[in-house]
Amino acid sequence: MSEARATRPSAVAERYRPYPEYRETGVPWLPRIPAHWKLRRLKTMASVRLSNVDKKTVEGEIPVRLCNYTDVYYNERITAGIDFMEATATPAQVRAFTLRRGDVIITKDSEEWTDIAVPSYVSEDLPGVLCGYHLALLRPKYEVLDGRFLARACSAIGPRDQFQIAANGITRFGLSGDAIATALFGIPPDKEQQSIVAFLDERLGDVDALIGEKERLVRVLLDRRRAIIDRAVTGGLNRSARTRESGVPWLREIPSHWLTKRLKYLAEVNPESLSEDTDPGREILYVDIGNVDELGRIQAKEAMLFGAAPTRARRLVKHGDIIVSTVRTYLRAIARIVNPEPNLVVSTGFAVVRPGRELSPEYAAYALRSPYFVERVVAHSEGVSFPAINESEMATFRLVVPPLKEQRQIADYLLRETMSLDSQGAEIRRAIDSLKDLRTALVAAAVTGRIDVRGSRA
Repeated sequence: MSEARATRPSAVAERYRPYPEYRETGVPWLPRIPAHWKLRRLKTMASVRLSNVDKKTVEGEIPVRLCNYTDVYYNERITAGIDFMEATATPAQVRAFTLRRGDVIITKDSEEWTDIAVPSYVSEDLPGVLCGYHLALLRPKYEVLDGRFLARACSAIGPRDQFQIAANGITRFGLSGDAIATALFGIPPDKEQQSIVAFLDERLGDVDALIGEKERLVRVLLDRRRAIIDRAVTGGLNRSARTRESGVPWLREIPSHWLTKRLKYLAEVNPESLSEDTDPGREILYVDIGNVDELGRIQAKEAMLFGAAPTRARRLVKHGDIIVSTVRTYLRAIARIVNPEPNLVVSTGFAVVRPGRELSPEYAAYALRSPYFVERVVAHSEGVSFPAINESEMATFRLVVPPLKEQRQIADYLLRETMSLDSQGAEIRRAIDSLKDLRTALVAAAVTGRIDVRGSRA
């Protein structure tokens, strides 16, 4: 879920009236609540069940469908319209984890601590659909807690922070059942919970519509960008050039003087890594998959000591390398390394591709991001929550290879053509970020009692 940046709950609170009276709580992340609200632990208002239903199909068990991590992560509401995966479960699991209207599901395990306790509300009874592994099923007691209010509260700045702080781990973070059950929430009376939910549904609906419009514009620009890259790296810049069949089933015709070669014959893959006996006090700058955006830009680098780094902080890179995500490949986290710091290290979730003599690094960065190559990587990835591909298999995929001079010309052309699109996209993304900030802050202000919405039109 997105972190709030510019718009904080306090800023939103200035636009609405506060409650007439507050009381202190002694809780750092929720220092005060409206005087008539109660401060309660989740276990007093809901049952908490950590799912043990895995994705296997076992003979003799009951056929079911599973609501998995990605179903929760990407959907605020769980409905029958989601394409749930098929699996099997025991009778006890069916009784414990079948989804009912009013349930709230949260992510309890993740590679990133910021992805802990992402909530989703079950908006209808779903017979035969079970809460899957890596998730916790929260079932509110209807007389004291509205599941819709709980889902909003779990996503809000403040309440969610206690979950993220409680998550343990280094390479993977996880919440215990006790950490979930003992979480504290400010709870208004039942009718007031409903008023807050109605207020947020209305206000967020307007914000989400604006976000949706702008995200569609971003997708249009991305599609245009991908099409430009795809045309250039498979057909070249000379539209009148003679062509021939590529000999590759998933590739169209290519210029007759171009070749196709397997990646492993054009580049080294993962040429350098840090060993396990590296000095624990060695300082590194670490890049994980989530630090690379959809345009191939490294957005963040985290400074740390090797001894405290995740075990996946191992791959060494140098100028001209291209890093290609082999885990969660649907993110398309692919970036060219340009003048890196000497201590830059990337995750083993990346394959580090180091072009050889026949491959220009600038051209390779575009070719490895082209739809014809990326779609092969995604299609051959295995797994549901964290689809992955072995880098040795990826290295057998073919790249279209023009002569070096043409590679450089294509790279120069694509740099010019994509700069304008990227600039437009950046402006739209800034507007989206501002809207998401407003959304996040509005939720936090409402569910923590900073604003009184009881008289608002729902």
